Amino acid sequence: MKRKVHIPVLNRFTIFLNLFSSLITIFFILFSFISKGNAQCTVVANAGIDKTVCQGSNTTLTATASGGTAPYYYNWGGSSSGLNYASYDGVWSTLPNFNSLTPESTGFVNNFDISAADEDDYYAIKFWGYINISTAGTYTFYTNSNDGSKLLIDGTLVVNNDGLHLTQERSGTKSLTVGLHYIEVQYFERFSLFGSLSVKYAGPSISKQNIPNSVLSTAGTLSGSNKIYPTTSGTYTVIVTDSKGCTATDVVTVTVPGSTANAGADIYQCNTSTFTMGATTPSVGSGTWSKLSGVGTITSPTSPTTTVTGVTAGTTTSLIWTITASGCPATDTVLIANNLATSPACDCGNVFSITGSTSTFVRDQIRPLNIVTGQFGAQFGSNLSVPTSAISWDTLHKKMYYVNTATSLLPTEIYAMNSLGASTNTGASLPGGFPTAENYNRAGYNPIDQKSCFISNNGTKWVAYQPNSDGLGGTVTNLSPVTYYPSTAPTISSTNPGGDLVFDYKGNGYVITNSGQFYKAFFNANNSVSVVYLGKLNLPITQIAALAFGTDNKLYVSGVNYSGSTPIPQNDVYFIDLETLVTTKVNSVPSSATTDYTSCNYPFYDPQL
Repeated sequence: MKRKVHIPVLNRFTIFLNLFSSLITIFFILFSFISKGNAQCTVVANAGIDKTVCQGSNTTLTATASGGTAPYYYNWGGSSSGLNYASYDGVWSTLPNFNSLTPESTGFVNNFDISAADEDDYYAIKFWGYINISTAGTYTFYTNSNDGSKLLIDGTLVVNNDGLHLTQERSGTKSLTVGLHYIEVQYFERFSLFGSLSVKYAGPSISKQNIPNSVLSTAGTLSGSNKIYPTTSGTYTVIVTDSKGCTATDVVTVTVPGSTANAGADIYQCNTSTFTMGATTPSVGSGTWSKLSGVGTITSPTSPTTTVTGVTAGTTTSLIWTITASGCPATDTVLIANNLATSPACDCGNVFSITGSTSTFVRDQIRPLNIVTGQFGAQFGSNLSVPTSAISWDTLHKKMYYVNTATSLLPTEIYAMNSLGASTNTGASLPGGFPTAENYNRAGYNPIDQKSCFISNNGTKWVAYQPNSDGLGGTVTNLSPVTYYPSTAPTISSTNPGGDLVFDYKGNGYVITNSGQFYKAFFNANNSVSVVYLGKLNLPITQIAALAFGTDNKLYVSGVNYSGSTPIPQNDVYFIDLETLVTTKVNSVPSSATTDYTSCNYPFYDPQL
């Protein structure tokens, strides 16, 4: 016989309450788990108030954020996926100090892609952005590279794979919390056929693999400020990312009243004092011409196509075209130059060379050489008063620098000739000189450093001349050491002399010797020079006459041939393909003069003369 258990009514009620309470607790736990995915991203972006800005002025957009998990990262300008990059040209044995360099190019990439540098050798590239960590723990990072590389997380060096080496892998570990962490990868390549870089990681529930695009972002900075210089009306979008990788966007509108001012292209003429302007007619408001500097009379100040008269030969005038609309002025500046010419033979935009008797130098002259046709123009300025070697044109001060090569002179003096042809001793001098065989017969103007660089005939001295504010005086800096790459390359020497030095718009120097040896020179921040031997050109020229980049940014070379010791009055012009080193003959025009026109191996180029 089973025994019945009697539960009092009060106890039954207590059990029911406990059961009901447990069910309520379970319900809220389940609700919390279900709703968690919808509530975890609560960051809100605020791009600030709409603004009105006059053209030519600037304003600062200020974004703020709320909700989510601080700190917040702000990105103005569009998509936040990928990485920032900056590439640099140069020759290094270890990774350079990127903060001291000026990048050749910048932009965005999806991943650590070195092809963004668009170079095969002698370059460095830096990538930076943020990596999103979804699970806290210890992570291992790897770089596999040829040549050197480094990887930093939150500003701390994690992987050190620096130096010159073949492809090798190095790794390092770091404990990371959930959220965004700053990541930076640095890489350089000097010379090899197998430059490469791969970046991998491994961590909690992540096997070793390439860091995927999905976890990389250009999350921006901790500052929500964005200084802009708007020229037209438009909208600006800010992307805000919190420390957990949640994003939000907002848009602000910036209005720029009136029209955009366009004064037209700069105008360069030869011995012509009247100019016709080419400004754009404003769509809103009215325009007015005014003179900023120089000489000349504006015929119709309110006409976009007014004439300007009375611009003296050998002078440059600066004009401003101002448009006023809705209380906001917009301006643009244009230059008009009446270049000096003593005969109709003047051809603006030429290479200039020294001509004259090589035995006495008493008739040294500066004459324009048309790099395409090989024709010489009329004399530029007066005869030079001293035996002369290397020359370069300073586009900043509008002066030509040339050196005195008198056999008794030590050290070598620097002279300056202005755009009117008048010469002055600058008071500066180059180290060495005759009779020490330091004949400075190559020179070029570096548009980046704004210095004239001279090379001695035997290649032992490279110097940079930086004039004072008036273009005279100044200082001379020895560029040392000069290192050749590869080390087995033929050097510029007394047995491999002559030729010329010219700079491209990036500030890289190019040298060709009379024997056709072709070099690229990098002028480093520490005043040293790295000279890369590019190869031997197929140039049927006995003596290099003129080496210059034309207005088409192509490299041209003109030369003089000899019959025994007698110069042939003919100038062959070639175009050099910098990628393949193939030379193509452009023209060959017999000179109308005799030997006075054939000793022309010291050129310079100015696009405005």
